[in-house]
Amino acid sequence: MKIGINATIVDPLSSGLGIYTINIVRELARLHLDIAVYTSASDFFKEDGVEVHEVTGAVRASRGFRGHLTRLLWSQTDLPRQLRNANVSVLLSPTPLEGVLRSPVPQVLVVHDILPIRFPGRYPRQRHYFRYVFPRLLRNAVRVVAVSKTTREEILNTFRVDPEKIAVIYNGCDHERFNLNSQQGGSLSKGVKEPFFLYVGNLFPHKNIQRLLTAFASISKRIKHQLVVVGSKDPRYYPTLRQMAISLGIKDRVCFLDYVQSAQLPNLYRHAHWLILPSLFEGFGMPPIEAMACGTPVILSRTPALEETVGDAGVYFDPTDCSDMSEKILNACLNENQRHEARRKGLERAAQYSWERTARQLLQVLNQANEMSRE
Repeated sequence: MKIGINATIVDPLSSGLGIYTINIVRELARLHLDIAVYTSASDFFKEDGVEVHEVTGAVRASRGFRGHLTRLLWSQTDLPRQLRNANVSVLLSPTPLEGVLRSPVPQVLVVHDILPIRFPGRYPRQRHYFRYVFPRLLRNAVRVVAVSKTTREEILNTFRVDPEKIAVIYNGCDHERFNLNSQQGGSLSKGVKEPFFLYVGNLFPHKNIQRLLTAFASISKRIKHQLVVVGSKDPRYYPTLRQMAISLGIKDRVCFLDYVQSAQLPNLYRHAHWLILPSLFEGFGMPPIEAMACGTPVILSRTPALEETVGDAGVYFDPTDCSDMSEKILNACLNENQRHEARRKGLERAAQYSWERTARQLLQVLNQANEMSRE
């Protein structure tokens, strides 16, 4: 069986989806020696057994809307032809945005969340894709992989899909990078001062950074901590958040870092007092797993996917209640016993996630899809 993987989401400024794809290719290559990867970032794929097919750099997500549009068009036009020419047996599409409507081979589609359906006003371009194209991808895919039970339920509650078609396979964690002892990453980023709370993610409205700033401001005079916000300074949202920090009188207590390379994240995690994730909605939640693997406890929203992912290792708050958020953050800051207990539970929880396990389960689904096509 030859596995084709559409890895056009990967570029030098890869987001969580790109990191997912990189790790899946790496681990699948260790388990299966016949893989064809389609990418514009070949430097990320040097494993034995990986046959790299170069794709134009115009498909890169870092090129903005034009990159997304070019990637969509390429996936529907050029990729099917290349799959046939390379004698690929089954296609893995690591995100819906890389899915092929008329795949010449059986397709396994990975779904991380359906945020453009849940928050259509915040995804004005993707919402049409998820409303009109995504349902066809779900129907045409031989198998669908959801990264959590929460995401699976979201799909089933929104679209007409055979429940037997959807497998739940959790994301993994790179324990070679995210652990207690690795020295990768060097010194802390400029402007970061200990002790600090850490947020890692994008600045989209559903990430709830505005309420986090409000909650932090209400307790800032009672603690010494800085709040470090790691996320690309998206011009649609960053200026508003920065101005809000100024208005709340905490501009010198909040450090907005721009995009941080994944190699630098372990060092930030290990030095953070707590990771805070105030999201209104997540499909899985990678930062809590990575932070816990580095020995950093987490304070986070009581939302279905995060509770499913983190279990009893986290300290939870109501993401719509700034008072509850600030109370939980303050208590966590002052209660060292709680921190040690959350740290212990977090290390145990993070150990349950690995990319090898994720890849093994994915390989089973890919084998099933290939066998179903022969029946």
